Amino acid sequence: MPNHETAPSATGDPSTRTGARNADSGTAASEPGTASQAEVIRDKARDLAEEAATVARAVPEQVDRAAHVSGRVMGEAQRTLDSSSDEALLAGASLAAGLALGLFIGGAPRLLMWLSLLPAAAMGASLANRRGFVRGDRRPMRPN
Repeated sequence: MPNHETAPSATGDPSTRTGARNADSGTAASEPGTASQAEVIRDKARDLAEEAATVARAVPEQVDRAAHVSGRVMGEAQRTLDSSSDEALLAGASLAAGLALGLFIGGAPRLLMWLSLLPAAAMGASLANRRGFVRGDRRPMRPN
């Protein structure tokens, strides 16, 4: 059996062989083919930067696509509101307002309550446009 010299570690354990990695100091042995810790960190940082650049290049086209789709959905929602009867709009607005009131009384988060009012606002605006209300004026317009 060969005789190996041992050097005590920082904890006093003499079982650490000479030339092995010292866990307390973070230094690596001077073995051929072993990268230093700084090189490993530099390579990881370079990989992360390349991945971030790839994601950053993909973001603008995704934002354009999301804007296009949401615009199309909003247009379809407006056409649906315009084609609905007054009674259906009034019932939908009442239902959404009642839901918001129930959320408020029940102690739900305020953001959820305000979001539940969006359909009521859209339906109410559609009804107001049908009845001839001008923005900022609460009186109906009189026909000429």
